[in-house]
Amino acid sequence: MTAMTGEEVRRPLSRELILDAALQLVDEDGLEALSMRRLGARLGVEGMALYRYVENKATLLDGLVERLVLSLDVHVDERADWTAILVEVAASYRRLAIAHPRAFPLLTTRPPATTAAIVRAEPVLAALARAGFGPAERIVAAQTFFTFLNGYLLAEVGTVPGHGDEPEPDSLGAYRAVDARLAPYVHEIGAAHDNSMSLESEFETSVAIVVEGCRNLLNGTITRGHPRESR
Repeated sequence: MTAMTGEEVRRPLSRELILDAALQLVDEDGLEALSMRRLGARLGVEGMALYRYVENKATLLDGLVERLVLSLDVHVDERADWTAILVEVAASYRRLAIAHPRAFPLLTTRPPATTAAIVRAEPVLAALARAGFGPAERIVAAQTFFTFLNGYLLAEVGTVPGHGDEPEPDSLGAYRAVDARLAPYVHEIGAAHDNSMSLESEFETSVAIVVEGCRNLLNGTITRGHPRESR
Protein backbone atom coordinates (compact mmCIF):
# COMPACT_ATOMS: atom_id res chain seq x y z
CA MET A 1 0.00 0.00 0.00
CA THR A 2 1.41 3.41 -0.94
CA ALA A 3 1.90 6.30 1.45
CA MET A 4 -0.69 9.05 1.57
CA THR A 5 -0.27 11.93 -0.86
CA GLY A 6 -0.13 15.54 0.24
CA GLU A 7 -3.70 16.08 -0.93
CA GLU A 8 -4.89 13.15 1.17
CA VAL A 9 -3.08 14.47 4.24
CA ARG A 10 -4.82 17.86 3.85
CA ARG A 11 -8.26 16.25 3.96
CA PRO A 12 -10.17 17.03 7.17
CA LEU A 13 -9.47 14.51 9.88
CA SER A 14 -12.04 11.80 10.41
CA ARG A 15 -12.11 8.40 12.08
CA GLU A 16 -12.05 6.74 8.66
CA LEU A 17 -9.02 8.72 7.49
CA ILE A 18 -7.17 7.96 10.72
CA LEU A 19 -7.87 4.23 10.42
CA ASP A 20 -6.76 4.22 6.78
CA ALA A 21 -3.49 5.90 7.76
CA ALA A 22 -3.01 3.55 10.71
CA LEU A 23 -3.43 0.51 8.49
CA GLN A 24 -0.93 1.94 6.00
CA LEU A 25 1.55 2.51 8.80
CA VAL A 26 1.16 -1.02 10.14
CA ASP A 27 1.36 -2.53 6.65
CA GLU A 28 4.67 -0.75 6.12
CA ASP A 29 6.33 -0.91 9.53
CA GLY A 30 4.44 -3.40 11.68
CA LEU A 31 2.17 -3.15 14.70
CA GLU A 32 5.04 -2.29 17.02
CA ALA A 33 5.58 0.94 15.05
CA LEU A 34 2.02 2.20 15.60
CA SER A 35 1.81 5.17 17.96
CA MET A 36 -0.32 8.29 18.13
CA ARG A 37 2.79 10.41 17.54
CA ARG A 38 3.85 8.58 14.39
CA LEU A 39 0.28 8.41 13.14
CA GLY A 40 -0.17 12.15 13.68
CA ALA A 41 3.05 12.84 11.80
CA ARG A 42 1.82 10.77 8.88
CA LEU A 43 -1.38 12.81 8.80
CA GLY A 44 0.43 16.13 9.23
CA VAL A 45 -1.02 16.90 12.67
CA GLU A 46 0.02 16.65 16.30
CA GLY A 47 -0.72 13.29 17.88
CA MET A 48 -3.08 14.98 20.37
CA ALA A 49 -5.34 16.03 17.51
CA LEU A 50 -6.26 12.38 16.93
CA TYR A 51 -7.90 11.97 20.33
CA ARG A 52 -10.99 13.81 19.15
CA TYR A 53 -11.72 10.84 16.88
CA VAL A 54 -10.11 7.91 18.76
CA GLU A 55 -10.11 8.11 22.55
CA ASN A 56 -6.84 6.24 23.07
CA LYS A 57 -4.61 3.64 21.48
CA ALA A 58 -6.91 0.81 22.59
CA THR A 59 -9.77 2.45 20.70
CA LEU A 60 -7.48 2.87 17.71
CA LEU A 61 -6.64 -0.85 17.75
CA ASP A 62 -10.33 -1.73 18.03
CA GLY A 63 -10.94 0.47 14.99
CA LEU A 64 -8.19 -1.31 13.08
CA VAL A 65 -9.80 -4.67 13.86
CA GLU A 66 -13.08 -3.28 12.55
CA ARG A 67 -11.36 -1.92 9.45
CA LEU A 68 -9.86 -5.34 8.68
CA VAL A 69 -13.02 -7.32 9.41
CA LEU A 70 -15.15 -5.07 7.23
CA SER A 71 -12.70 -5.52 4.34
CA LEU A 72 -13.57 -9.22 4.09
CA ASP A 73 -15.09 -9.69 0.63
CA VAL A 74 -17.67 -12.31 1.58
CA HIS A 75 -20.96 -12.40 -0.30
CA VAL A 76 -23.22 -14.85 1.51
CA ASP A 77 -25.98 -16.45 -0.51
CA GLU A 78 -28.62 -17.57 1.97
CA ARG A 79 -29.57 -20.37 -0.41
CA ALA A 80 -26.04 -21.79 -0.31
CA ASP A 81 -25.12 -24.80 1.80
CA TRP A 82 -23.53 -23.85 5.12
CA THR A 83 -20.36 -25.74 4.22
CA ALA A 84 -19.92 -23.65 1.06
CA ILE A 85 -20.36 -20.48 3.11
CA LEU A 86 -17.64 -21.54 5.55
CA VAL A 87 -15.31 -22.36 2.65
CA GLU A 88 -15.92 -18.93 1.09
CA VAL A 89 -15.35 -17.18 4.42
CA ALA A 90 -12.09 -19.10 4.89
CA ALA A 91 -10.84 -18.13 1.43
CA SER A 92 -11.66 -14.47 2.03
CA TYR A 93 -9.96 -14.59 5.44
CA ARG A 94 -6.80 -15.97 3.84
CA ARG A 95 -6.83 -13.24 1.19
CA LEU A 96 -7.05 -10.68 3.98
CA ALA A 97 -4.12 -12.27 5.84
CA ILE A 98 -1.98 -12.27 2.69
CA ALA A 99 -2.90 -8.66 1.86
CA HIS A 100 -2.11 -7.40 5.38
CA PRO A 101 0.40 -9.82 6.94
CA ARG A 102 1.73 -7.27 9.44
CA ALA A 103 -1.73 -6.22 10.61
CA PHE A 104 -3.25 -9.72 10.61
CA PRO A 105 -1.79 -10.72 14.02
CA LEU A 106 -4.07 -8.07 15.54
CA LEU A 107 -7.11 -10.09 14.40
CA THR A 108 -5.74 -13.21 16.08
CA THR A 109 -5.09 -11.56 19.44
CA ARG A 110 -7.75 -8.86 19.83
CA PRO A 111 -11.43 -9.85 19.79
CA PRO A 112 -13.78 -7.52 17.89
CA ALA A 113 -15.09 -4.78 20.20
CA THR A 114 -17.11 -2.50 17.91
CA THR A 115 -20.65 -3.26 16.84
CA ALA A 116 -19.74 -3.05 13.16
CA ALA A 117 -17.04 -5.69 13.58
CA ILE A 118 -19.05 -7.98 15.85
CA VAL A 119 -22.12 -8.20 13.60
CA ARG A 120 -19.89 -9.27 10.70
CA ALA A 121 -20.17 -12.78 12.16
CA GLU A 122 -23.96 -12.79 11.79
CA PRO A 123 -24.08 -14.38 8.29
CA VAL A 124 -21.93 -17.31 9.46
CA LEU A 125 -24.00 -17.84 12.60
CA ALA A 126 -27.21 -17.54 10.59
CA ALA A 127 -25.98 -20.16 8.12
CA LEU A 128 -25.18 -22.53 10.97
CA ALA A 129 -28.61 -21.91 12.49
CA ARG A 130 -30.36 -22.66 9.20
CA ALA A 131 -28.39 -25.89 8.96
CA GLY A 132 -29.75 -27.03 12.32
CA PHE A 133 -26.90 -26.22 14.72
CA GLY A 134 -28.29 -25.40 18.16
CA PRO A 135 -27.10 -22.27 20.03
CA ALA A 136 -24.37 -24.11 21.97
CA GLU A 137 -23.21 -26.00 18.88
CA ARG A 138 -23.10 -22.76 16.86
CA ILE A 139 -20.74 -21.27 19.43
CA VAL A 140 -18.47 -24.32 19.38
CA ALA A 141 -18.46 -24.55 15.59
CA ALA A 142 -17.79 -20.84 15.04
CA GLN A 143 -15.09 -20.65 17.69
CA THR A 144 -13.37 -23.77 16.37
CA PHE A 145 -13.54 -22.51 12.79
CA PHE A 146 -12.10 -19.06 13.46
CA THR A 147 -9.53 -20.30 15.97
CA PHE A 148 -8.27 -22.67 13.29
CA LEU A 149 -8.16 -19.89 10.69
CA ASN A 150 -6.31 -17.55 13.03
CA GLY A 151 -3.71 -20.13 13.99
CA TYR A 152 -3.16 -21.53 10.51
CA LEU A 153 -2.89 -18.14 8.81
CA LEU A 154 -0.76 -16.62 11.54
CA ALA A 155 1.70 -19.45 10.95
CA GLU A 156 1.56 -18.81 7.20
CA VAL A 157 1.95 -15.03 7.07
CA GLY A 158 3.11 -13.98 10.54
CA THR A 159 6.62 -12.90 11.49
CA VAL A 160 8.33 -12.80 14.85
CA PRO A 161 7.88 -9.29 16.36
CA GLY A 162 11.05 -7.22 16.10
CA HIS A 163 12.59 -9.37 13.37
CA GLY A 164 11.34 -7.25 10.47
CA ASP A 165 12.02 -8.78 7.09
CA GLU A 166 14.65 -11.27 8.22
CA PRO A 167 14.19 -14.64 6.49
CA GLU A 168 12.25 -17.29 8.38
CA PRO A 169 14.19 -20.39 9.45
CA ASP A 170 14.01 -23.39 7.13
CA SER A 171 11.86 -25.56 9.39
CA LEU A 172 11.29 -28.23 6.72
CA GLY A 173 15.02 -28.44 6.16
CA ALA A 174 15.44 -28.99 9.89
CA TYR A 175 12.91 -31.83 9.76
CA ARG A 176 14.69 -33.41 6.79
CA ALA A 177 18.00 -33.17 8.65
CA VAL A 178 16.71 -35.40 11.45
CA ASP A 179 18.15 -38.90 11.14
CA ALA A 180 15.38 -41.12 9.77
CA ARG A 181 16.63 -43.94 12.01
CA LEU A 182 16.08 -41.76 15.08
CA ALA A 183 12.64 -40.39 14.21
CA PRO A 184 11.38 -41.74 10.88
CA TYR A 185 8.02 -39.98 10.95
CA VAL A 186 9.54 -36.62 11.84
CA HIS A 187 12.02 -37.01 8.97
CA GLU A 188 9.15 -37.98 6.68
CA ILE A 189 7.41 -34.65 7.23
CA GLY A 190 10.32 -32.75 5.71
CA ALA A 191 10.81 -35.22 2.89
CA ALA A 192 7.12 -35.32 2.00
CA HIS A 193 6.95 -31.55 1.58
CA ASP A 194 9.55 -31.57 -1.18
CA ASN A 195 6.73 -32.44 -3.59
CA SER A 196 3.83 -31.15 -1.55
CA MET A 197 0.69 -29.42 -2.74
CA SER A 198 0.56 -25.64 -3.01
CA LEU A 199 -0.03 -23.55 0.09
CA GLU A 200 -3.50 -22.70 -1.20
CA SER A 201 -4.41 -26.36 -1.76
CA GLU A 202 -3.00 -27.30 1.63
CA PHE A 203 -5.13 -24.58 3.23
CA GLU A 204 -8.26 -25.74 1.40
CA THR A 205 -7.67 -29.31 2.57
CA SER A 206 -7.25 -28.16 6.16
CA VAL A 207 -10.45 -26.10 5.94
CA ALA A 208 -12.29 -29.16 4.61
CA ILE A 209 -11.11 -31.18 7.63
CA VAL A 210 -12.42 -28.54 10.06
CA VAL A 211 -15.73 -28.23 8.20
CA GLU A 212 -16.14 -32.01 8.32
CA GLY A 213 -15.60 -31.83 12.08
CA CYS A 214 -18.39 -29.25 12.29
CA ARG A 215 -20.60 -31.59 10.26
CA ASN A 216 -19.91 -34.35 12.77
CA LEU A 217 -20.94 -31.99 15.56
CA LEU A 218 -24.18 -31.28 13.71
CA ASN A 219 -24.86 -34.96 13.12
CA GLY A 220 -24.14 -35.90 16.72
CA THR A 221 -21.05 -37.97 15.90
CA ILE A 222 -19.18 -35.54 18.14
CA THR A 223 -20.75 -34.19 21.31
CA ARG A 224 -19.46 -31.12 23.05
CA GLY A 225 -16.39 -32.11 25.01
CA HIS A 226 -15.60 -35.48 23.47
CA PRO A 227 -16.34 -37.84 20.55
CA ARG A 228 -19.39 -40.00 21.01
CA GLU A 229 -18.43 -43.55 21.88
CA SER A 230 -19.11 -46.09 19.19
CA ARG A 231 -21.20 -49.11 20.07
